[in-house]
Amino acid sequence: MASGTETLDGVLSTFTKNNYFNVCLASHMGRWSLLFQKVEKKKSGILVLLSVQLHIEECQFLFSSVEVRSRGHCPRSGLMIAWMSSTIYLRMLKDSSPIELLPISSVHEHIRNSDRPGYYSDVIMHKDLGEKVKDFIDLRGSKWAYNCPESLSGHVITLSKMKETGENASFFGNVLYSGSHLDSIKMVIGKKVDAAAVDANCLAFFLERNSHLADEIKVLTSWGPLPPYPFVVNSKLDESVKSDIMKCLLNMHQDREGLKKLEEFHVRKFAPISADVYAKEQFMIERTKDLSFGTTYY
Repeated sequence: MASGTETLDGVLSTFTKNNYFNVCLASHMGRWSLLFQKVEKKKSGILVLLSVQLHIEECQFLFSSVEVRSRGHCPRSGLMIAWMSSTIYLRMLKDSSPIELLPISSVHEHIRNSDRPGYYSDVIMHKDLGEKVKDFIDLRGSKWAYNCPESLSGHVITLSKMKETGENASFFGNVLYSGSHLDSIKMVIGKKVDAAAVDANCLAFFLERNSHLADEIKVLTSWGPLPPYPFVVNSKLDESVKSDIMKCLLNMHQDREGLKKLEEFHVRKFAPISADVYAKEQFMIERTKDLSFGTTYY
């Protein structure tokens, strides 16, 4: 695998010559991202899902560079494809960044999902609270953790739900900033906090890899569906390439190897979406912009 930090023009010429992309892996879950096999202008390769740890079989992939970004960092202008949080997507639109939404996203396995793109925020608590906490309102006065002030599934959705029910920032007895969904989960398990809202997909991956801890957590409720993870390309990318990417994703579940990779990450398939779905998040951001918690940093 080659590496580099080419300019946009360099990436475009590189693609034209060698048929490969710069790719940004901007997964706000911090657990999984999309990687492309060789995608040619006239023939799409098989798309595969890998974890963000970049366990890559180099002989199968051709990239000019791969970049991993955490929440709060927007992809650089030279990147051609990005898998990012909806929060960063909305910010980039506001900044008039040269991006274009591919109108597709992932359909995830979740008990409440009705076979459409999007994801959920699971409100989790330690099992020891199961006897006295039956509903979210029963968490009044408890110790709460959240991963990031800009996180839709970890924070903004909580503020929005409180706004809906007429509650305010004094609802919780104490609020701790964890820094990530994964750390929020660990804080609940370790009884450093009573409860937290986390990305349901992150929770599923964690419990799959730590099945011995599954009994320590109880999902109190699930909020959603939330707007799906945006798949974004540079607006200068050739139309035929964008079309190939779309076809590759939409047909992935019909390919045996493709379906196997999807199932590894609890994804059923990719399906069409509309840019209008992100208006829901923008509405929640606007309605909660004056509401915040007094936070202790963990």
